[in-house]
Formats: sequence, structure tokens, C-alpha cells
Amino acid sequence: MTINLTGKQVVLDEALRQYVDKKVEKLGQYGAKLHDVHIMLAMEKYRALADISVNVGGHAVVAKAETKTLYRSIDGVMEKIERQLMRYRGKLLGVKTRHAGAPTESLRDGSGVDSNHLGIKTRTISVALASAEKALEAMASFEDNCMVFSDERTARFRIVHRRPDGEVEILDPLT
Repeated sequence: MTINLTGKQVVLDEALRQYVDKKVEKLGQYGAKLHDVHIMLAMEKYRALADISVNVGGHAVVAKAETKTLYRSIDGVMEKIERQLMRYRGKLLGVKTRHAGAPTESLRDGSGVDSNHLGIKTRTISVALASAEKALEAMASFEDNCMVFSDERTARFRIVHRRPDGEVEILDPLT
């Protein structure tokens, strides 16, 4: 992933660069393959502008924010781009998101992490209704080794898994 940071009438000091790098690294948690990230910061009179363009799997995702301070503009633009990346991931899987204010559904977002008495962490996930082909495409774009989905044809849970040798297999759990 290449991060390009540009400033227009802004001094890009090390603290600002580190702040932007930390924020951009968080975008990786959405699982998409981020190729190029270009961030433009500008100061015009009493307003700070932040522009971000992210190349995700050949698609450009763009967001803009304007506030009184540069750091608030960066936070605002990152929130917007995170929402767009979640929406993009949902479109790949055919998952519809809820309206603003309601939590969004996604294939692998943990709604809670618990530990049992053995110390094993348990994560709750929502499972999307998808075909095997869509699940394979989504797994490839998210750089994950495993994905759980509900098959459209059979309505049964299936698991797409990438083995250590690089081969992909679909597991059908017995119920």
C-alpha cells in the first residue's frame, strides 16, 4: 500500500504524518486490498480541508471533509471513508446495510468478543447469504484465509478456506 500525503499551504511536520499514517493503517481492518491512498490537506483562510482517495481493487473511493482544524478534518474524512469501505465490502458480498444510525451488517464484523472459562475468545459474526462464487471473490478481496457464508441455493452454512499450500476448498459442516 502506497500512502501519498500532499499539503497545500500546510506544513507537513512529522507529527501530522504520523497521525495520518496511524489513521490510514486502521483502514486495513476492513479487509479490502488497499493499493494507493492519496491524502490532500489544505488550509484556506479559516477552514481546513482534507481530501482522501483510496484505490480498492480497481475502484476509487473518495471522501472530503471541511472543519476549522486540520486534525478534525482528518478525523472527519476518515470516518466517511470507513463508512464507504464498509458499504463497498457489503456490495461485494450482496449484503445490504441499514439506514444511518443503525448498526450495519457485514460478513465478519464481530459484535462482541467473549472469553469462556478455558480462555478461548469467541467472536459473534453475522453471516451473509451468498453464492460460493461471491464468497470466493470476497475472500480474495479481503485477503483472508477463511470465510463463513450461507449458500443461496441450499441455505446451509458453508466455509471457504485457503489452505497453507494456497489451494482453496469449500467445507460443508455436518449438522
